[in-house]
Amino acid sequence: MLLGNHIPALQRPVLHPDFVVPLVLPTSEPLIIYARVFSKSSISLAGRIHTTEELRDFTNQHIILNSLFLGIGLTLLVINMVFYVLIRDTLFLYYSLYLLAGIIFDFATEGFLTILFPSITHLVSDYLIYGGIGANILAYSEFSRKLLFSVAGSWSLRYMRLLSLVGLLTMVAVPLGFFSVIAPLAFIGILSLVVLQMVLSVRLIRHLPGIGIFIVAAFAVSMLGYFHMLFRLMGIIPLGFLWDMNTVQFTTPIQMILISIGLSERIRRSEQVLAESSRRELDAAKVTELRAIALANTMTLELRNSKSLLEIALASEQQAHQQQHRFLSMLSHEYRTPLAVISGNLDIIDRQEQKNQNGYAEELTAMHLAVGRLVEVMDDSLERSRLSEPGPKNGMERIALASFLFSSVKLMQVMWPLRTFNYAEATDVQMIVGEPQKLKTALINLLDNARKYSLPDSPVEVESRIDGGEVVITIKNQGDPFTPEEGEAFFEKYTRVRINNNANGAGVGLWLVRQIIEQHHGPVTQEFTESRICATVRLPLVAETVEDLNIQTSQNYQNTSL
Repeated sequence: MLLGNHIPALQRPVLHPDFVVPLVLPTSEPLIIYARVFSKSSISLAGRIHTTEELRDFTNQHIILNSLFLGIGLTLLVINMVFYVLIRDTLFLYYSLYLLAGIIFDFATEGFLTILFPSITHLVSDYLIYGGIGANILAYSEFSRKLLFSVAGSWSLRYMRLLSLVGLLTMVAVPLGFFSVIAPLAFIGILSLVVLQMVLSVRLIRHLPGIGIFIVAAFAVSMLGYFHMLFRLMGIIPLGFLWDMNTVQFTTPIQMILISIGLSERIRRSEQVLAESSRRELDAAKVTELRAIALANTMTLELRNSKSLLEIALASEQQAHQQQHRFLSMLSHEYRTPLAVISGNLDIIDRQEQKNQNGYAEELTAMHLAVGRLVEVMDDSLERSRLSEPGPKNGMERIALASFLFSSVKLMQVMWPLRTFNYAEATDVQMIVGEPQKLKTALINLLDNARKYSLPDSPVEVESRIDGGEVVITIKNQGDPFTPEEGEAFFEKYTRVRINNNANGAGVGLWLVRQIIEQHHGPVTQEFTESRICATVRLPLVAETVEDLNIQTSQNYQNTSL
């Protein structure tokens, strides 16, 4: 008759947690019974002959003891999982996994699977038994590593991590077919771990006296069970000595209970330390509060003394601001008067020139543009003050960028005829919204900056294009190299370019450019690439139909040439 884990349980003569064979034995003569055993791992083989009543009592006792073991294991599993959820300590998670692996292993080996699921027992028993052994080794090794980390050396910790790998290999050994190879290594490894645990737990008593005593007792019980089983497998201890049941199964519940008590004590001591720490922190907080109150009183007196000084300083600042505004207004008036005289005389000379036809029309045009530029420079000085003032900005108009750039470049070419300013006229329609005078100030400053800090015979290149919903204006010139950090610093107020010539300036030109462009919702940058300095301005594009823009742009382009 064939019996075993690989034989369907429903084919057994008696559906029982153990392998039971009904026998009818003669009473008058002795009988020899032979059993052929095949196993993939070391086993302790014991057989009994019972009467029907004795088998019933043995079965009830077997079910009660194993139910007690499973009940203890499940209870401790729930408790430790609750601890893990509450305090998020992975030590409780590893211990919970160890308990779960032990429950699965016992559920398969002690016959509960046969009673509850007889149709699939022969299919899954090997995976549950040997996989449970591997999971038990893996979880137990990680639990020991976490528990004994403070007292274990580097080699001990490495050995525990290696044993975790052995446990993982044991789990996959059954489906891959090499369990018979890995099983002896796993058993030797777990015996070595039990001895190592015992040694390290003694050290743990010195660090954690209340906890260590329970851990030492738990590991001592575990070591007793494993070595008793080893000696029985080796034949040193005969069957029936002390007890016939699986020694590890008997000692494991005791070990589980002792470890759970030790971990509970660990929580209690942690709470005590936390309470003591909270008390010390509360006392320190009270002392700090008293010091803070005293310091606040002192600072209050100082603030009261400083309040009058601050009010005086604010009044002085407001007065200085008002004086600055009056000065700029006066400067604007006084500046415009001589410029108006010069402009008027230029008009007279222009009319006389038309009558005499002496050929000075180009020079007179340049002088007119220069006077206009002086007015813009004066407006720049006023703009630097107005930019920092809050309030709505007026004068927003729709601007055809191509003609706007064309006129600005033409102005620079007339004012500086010895320099070359090239503008690549855009083929697409570019329309923006902004204040023309401010944008012209920003563009002239960028062009003038490119002129000042480039070689006299090198051209200044101006281009514009559409990129997505933005108009991109680039001004390129040849000049000395600089880093990206320096290129960003040039836009700070009163910061000048490192130069080798004697170009004048106060370091506010690029700062003013950034203020104007940012008011128009765009960025401005300056970088050095491919032996050239490139200033880039991005401005939002107006959303219009291309036909309307073409009509307006053609009107702006009419009768203009560079």
